[in-house]
Amino acid sequence: MLVDTMHWHMLQKRTHILRAIRELFWSWGFVEVDTPLLVAKPGQEPFLDPFETRVEDASGHSYPGYLITSPEYAMKKLLAKSALGEAPEFANIFQLGKVFRNNEDFGGTHNPEFTMIEWYRLGANYETLMTDVENLLCKLAPQQLVFQNRTINLQTPWPRMTVEDAFKQFANRTDAIELAEKDPSEFFKVFLNEVEPKFRELDHPIFLIEYPASMAALAKKKESNPRVAERFECYIVGIELTNAFSELTDAAEQRARFQAEQLERAGLSKTVTPLDEEFLRELPHIKIAAGISLGVDRLLMLLLDAPDINEVLFWPCKDQFAD
Repeated sequence: MLVDTMHWHMLQKRTHILRAIRELFWSWGFVEVDTPLLVAKPGQEPFLDPFETRVEDASGHSYPGYLITSPEYAMKKLLAKSALGEAPEFANIFQLGKVFRNNEDFGGTHNPEFTMIEWYRLGANYETLMTDVENLLCKLAPQQLVFQNRTINLQTPWPRMTVEDAFKQFANRTDAIELAEKDPSEFFKVFLNEVEPKFRELDHPIFLIEYPASMAALAKKKESNPRVAERFECYIVGIELTNAFSELTDAAEQRARFQAEQLERAGLSKTVTPLDEEFLRELPHIKIAAGISLGVDRLLMLLLDAPDINEVLFWPCKDQFAD
């Protein structure tokens, strides 16, 4: 059938693009790593839900296990080993593979299992990562990007807008930071209903930068304004493509932020898991670094002009689980 032929053609292009992404990172001097998908201690983010399971050994002992929402913790442990000189080749690393998030939509820009590339640079900050994203898109779409009959101007540098300025311009609010600190639910309501939709109207990518520090639990605070963090997200025609930041490497501050997230998870009646003590021990060795995650399936949607994520997946969850 025609639909099947078109889908298989799309999937062939997917494999070529994944290869091109890998080759590009190799050419930049990055080392590809392969960290666990099944872990004992997942991330603490209050609004992300890991898949929970049980791991049983041959002796019948049972342990709680979780599919990762991100390979972040393991990759940062490798950065620490590199910074200590134990594994110097892991200073610039990337991982291209599957991650998992429960309670997600089956379609649009979401799928509970999806492909993500995450990369880290030792000794860098989030400014460098913005350049990485620009270079990546311009290499993969060297002529122009056309999505749903819209031509997207990829000329660099791409515009940058702070979260505070976005709230002022698009929601007529001057209290973005205060709102995030006092009422996170209301912050997200304003952001999702009034701010984010405006990015769909732009004919160019945009970096949304300087998130409230309370919305960036793993990010370094901006020295000139500690109420915001050195964090950015990249949007193209309203599609959130990346999440990135200069890394917080103060273990005491990171522990306090994790503990605050544990309290928030408890308040939301979500599973509260133990902290990853190995991660906290290793974190100070990193000193200066920056890391980023990019949704590869969403990138493929843009590159292949697919309005729904299911069009670029081999087996979407909707085909396996939905009635």
